[in-house]
Amino acid sequence: MADTRDAWSAFLSPDVVRLKLISAGLFLIGHEMLVDSIQRHLRSFYADEWTKEGPIPGPEYETKVLALDPRGKKNPVRGSIAWLRQREAINSDDEAALRKVTDARNNIAHEMSSMVSAADMPDFLGEFQTMMSLLNKIERWWIVNVELPTDPDFCDKEIDEDGIVPGPAWIMHMLSQVALGEKDEAWELHRLFTEQWPSQNGR
Repeated sequence: MADTRDAWSAFLSPDVVRLKLISAGLFLIGHEMLVDSIQRHLRSFYADEWTKEGPIPGPEYETKVLALDPRGKKNPVRGSIAWLRQREAINSDDEAALRKVTDARNNIAHEMSSMVSAADMPDFLGEFQTMMSLLNKIERWWIVNVELPTDPDFCDKEIDEDGIVPGPAWIMHMLSQVALGEKDEAWELHRLFTEQWPSQNGR
């Protein structure tokens, strides 16, 4: 009886439900950004043509990326992960973490109603931090190994790799602070923004 009472109490609590939905939403967004990071750079790297919809990969993309899919189905995500493994951008531990994060994402997406009605708050934090670490690692690898070496402005400069903050990781950090921060912390970025860029209509 106590478990039922606790479940209904959580289900009817605006604070609990909002926190669950916001946390789940951030996790799903973060996973989409991770999957995009895994695929996007390689589609650009092997692109032969660019359109307003984005890069069009050439024949090498199929032979050097899609063909690496261990299941032989030319899946772009699995092929891209295998490509990154070959270049040591990620390792076997990262691959295992990717699978775990994806399983967590699928559980959230498919069991949303159960999650909302459960008494306990799901443990998003550990998997979310793992996901953000993977996103940061992959994005930073492309910056350090592809973008900077081909940029003449950085050819002869020493780069502090630990100081590089990739755009997607920065965006997710901001989203997390705004969505989950406590009071002043949650509003800090908005306050700084409005100070630097005041509204013309006084709002």
